[in-house]
Amino acid sequence: MLCIPLQIRFRDIDALGHVNNAVFLSYAEMARLEYFRINLGVKDAADFPFILARAEVDFKKPLLLTDRAEVRLSVSRLGSSSWDFQYEVAGTDSEAIYAVIKTVQVAYDYSASKSVPIPEGLREILNGDLVAQ
Repeated sequence: MLCIPLQIRFRDIDALGHVNNAVFLSYAEMARLEYFRINLGVKDAADFPFILARAEVDFKKPLLLTDRAEVRLSVSRLGSSSWDFQYEVAGTDSEAIYAVIKTVQVAYDYSASKSVPIPEGLREILNGDLVAQ
């Protein structure tokens, strides 16, 4: 499991005083980027071997500017051409779970404009981070 500390910024906060719902997908995106930077050395957006096909967020508790939180990322499903990432936005100094996020990624060949089987090297990395549900 990859854990990324969050720096909650003032601009993340909405009129109700908590992190805006749309910002949670940006937090997931930051964790995804870090996952691929660490595991595949991705440095450029053109190097990402997938497209994002789906994103869902279950909000559990308001996240405030003063909360200390992190994003925890794991692989929750591995198919032939797609896989799911599961994220928890969770407190670092409490047991709080602020949101649970799921994204579906599809391995993609940008030059052919079509989905492809997950490349074997990537499959090995993802399989190593697969958690039982």
